[in-house]
Amino acid sequence: MAVAETTPLPELALCAAWREQAFAGPLATVDGVAIEVVHRGTWSKGFGPDFRDALVLFGGRELRAGSVEVHLRTGAWAAHGHAADPRYDDVVLHVVLTHDGAETRRHDGALVPVLALAPYLTAPLVGVAPPTADWDRVGRADAACAPDLAARSPATVRDILWRLGDARLAAKAARVEAEL
Repeated sequence: MAVAETTPLPELALCAAWREQAFAGPLATVDGVAIEVVHRGTWSKGFGPDFRDALVLFGGRELRAGSVEVHLRTGAWAAHGHAADPRYDDVVLHVVLTHDGAETRRHDGALVPVLALAPYLTAPLVGVAPPTADWDRVGRADAACAPDLAARSPATVRDILWRLGDARLAAKAARVEAEL
């Protein structure tokens, strides 16, 4: 699937694609190991790994439970400081749009398998993510990692989360009303 290269994609778009499982398999890591997503995990939307409590089957025989971290490029793992952060020591899969050859090594020294998702996508990523205007204030337009803002201004993060929560509740209420 061709991905629009003219506009930078936010990581949130790739996270949304992972949440929706908007790709077709069979999947394999960049090292050629077959993988099956048993459970995608729960989207954390911010602090720590992107998806918690995931279940991924490797090579048809090894079931791993843990977190999934999502980035546009493999090198973002080190750039975001995850290699030195013990909160990422339970990551069992690093999902990237494109593999740039960088290594994904956890704080505890373990190597994390990498899944380059671009060849498997079934729809363009543009427009897949939820509105990001408020998330852009929490992190950067290309990332959802925001511990620095949380430390500097917890009230800002709280206000943003309240606003996003209200918008999500209103959208769910509208869907339920439409179904009734």
